Amino acid sequence: MTLPPSSDTLPEELVKLLVQVAWADHELAQEEVTTIRHLARALDTSPAFRRDLEDWLRGQQKLPPPDLALLRQDRDRVMRLCTQVVIADAAIRVDENELLHDLHALLADPT
Repeated sequence: MTLPPSSDTLPEELVKLLVQVAWADHELAQEEVTTIRHLARALDTSPAFRRDLEDWLRGQQKLPPPDLALLRQDRDRVMRLCTQVVIADAAIRVDENELLHDLHALLADPT
């Protein structure tokens, strides 16, 4: 039997999602990088996790998928922070807007 994911991992799962969101337009603006780094620190992720984050931001390491079931537990904050990353570079592209819409649906309560 597998245990449900711990809410202790929510900050790390959220940051993984933020990296995916930032890469949605196949470009990573410096403002997006800065925003994600700031949020990773503010969410109190571990130093080891933040080292992995740097590799993900540089595209040097494959980003593991975030746990959407866990992220559903705090959907409003997740969507707010994803939007913050998208608008960080002051240019919202169509694919980013579509991603936010799709994410909202994915994070909806499955019941």
